[in-house]
Formats: sequence, structure tokens, C-alpha cells
Amino acid sequence: MQHRYVLDVGDFGKVVLLRSLCGSDSPTSLRLGVVWYLVPDESHNDDGKHVGYLKRPKPSFRDCDLVLYDAFRHLLVGDDGALIANRRHLTTIEGSGLLPDGTVFYGDPLEFPEASTVEDRSLLRHEWLNGAHRRTVQADVVSLDPDNGFKCLGREQSMPSGTK
Repeated sequence: MQHRYVLDVGDFGKVVLLRSLCGSDSPTSLRLGVVWYLVPDESHNDDGKHVGYLKRPKPSFRDCDLVLYDAFRHLLVGDDGALIANRRHLTTIEGSGLLPDGTVFYGDPLEFPEASTVEDRSLLRHEWLNGAHRRTVQADVVSLDPDNGFKCLGREQSMPSGTK
């Protein structure tokens, strides 16, 4: 996850899903944890520009979740139709109230020193994941948001037995 992706069309889809799974405020609703797999913003490509769905309103997106669509639009697009500066940050979503009350967030950045070895990076990932687990251990549903796609594991690449 990078701050420059916040409120893009991928975030809209993920938040629609999370609100559907955990959005009720009933006593039986599921407690949500969101782990932002936060890495430094990259500058070598032009990713993070997929916000046109908000600049040119699209009924197909708005029909998915009227409240969420209008809120995302209000958070990111000004009255003049231009993007509002400095809104693409995780705190924008965290402070928006768009996810259920009681949602816990883990957004510690995962950064590697320039001269780090494979072993150093592995240890840092392990420590980072332990921090995410400690923060979200009471959640019923945990969303890990890498924001750069998913890797599907085939049978020959499946998780070790006993892993869930």
C-alpha cells in the first residue's frame, strides 16, 4: 500500500466489501481489522491515478454504495472537479467514519535500509507482521491491504499443512 493509492477505484471496491461484511452496528456484527501493508511511495511509475470514477460520476459505481461513493468523492474531489491536494493518505480513510465503529488499523510502514540483506528483510517482515497481529488480534475479520494485487497459490505452491 502506498499513500498515493488512497481513494482509488481499488480502495472503493475493498471498502464496499468490508462495509458489507462488517458494516452493521448490531451486537452480532463482526469486528474489523485493517492492516495497511504500507511501503514508501514510489516515483518510478505513474501508478495511483485511478480516480477518474470519482471525477466523472459513474452510476454503476455509485449504485454499489451510495453513501461510500459520495463520501469518497467529497473527500477527494473539490467543487471545481479537481483533486484536493494532500487527501491521498491513509488517515483520510481511517478518520472518515466510513468503516464500522471499532475498526482497528495497523499502518506501521515496512521499510528496508538500503544495504539490508535478504535475512535482514525477512526479520523486518516478521517483526512487522507480529506487530500487525498484536494490533488486530481481537478482530473477527482482518483485511491485509497490499494494494498491488493478489497472488493465487496453486496446489504445488499451497500453504504448508496446518496453516490457515
